[in-house]
Amino acid sequence: MNTFDVLQTWEVENENEKGNAFSVLLNNASSIDKPLQFSNFGKKGSFLSSVIICRSDGAVAAIHQDTLGNLYFNTFREKIAPVFTKTIRNMLNIRNHLLLQLDLECKNISEEYFDKEEPKYLSEIEKIPLEKLKEEIKVLFGFTDFPFDSEDISEILNCSVDDAEKALNQYINGV
Repeated sequence: MNTFDVLQTWEVENENEKGNAFSVLLNNASSIDKPLQFSNFGKKGSFLSSVIICRSDGAVAAIHQDTLGNLYFNTFREKIAPVFTKTIRNMLNIRNHLLLQLDLECKNISEEYFDKEEPKYLSEIEKIPLEKLKEEIKVLFGFTDFPFDSEDISEILNCSVDDAEKALNQYINGV
């Protein structure tokens, strides 16, 4: 079984042929009992569990699926998860405030208790930079087909309606 470092070596030697990684892969892909191995950051893997990237200049790279999976996970954790965490937190806060109001209306709680508890659910509107707000809107629209308007976005992202409207207009117009 051959092992080579994709990040440093573009040519490999096989028992029968010497060539680039892509041609060796094509000749050995059907040999599942003896797959070609490569090393990626010190981690060995087979071409059968990797993605082959062929650039237009002829360079070929094999990237192990775990490496790509980590890249996708890190991107999700850094860009998408914070928006969803913020959205869920704000929506739960809105729901709990509405439940408190309903309890007051149904006379399940006293006005004194309501007045004491209500400040927990009232938060200051965040001043979010327009570019960041536009990115958060892009994430929201990328994962749902709900027809959000500026008022919805204002509540979901806890920003002013004016800022939500500006960012939404820029997002829609591609600015």
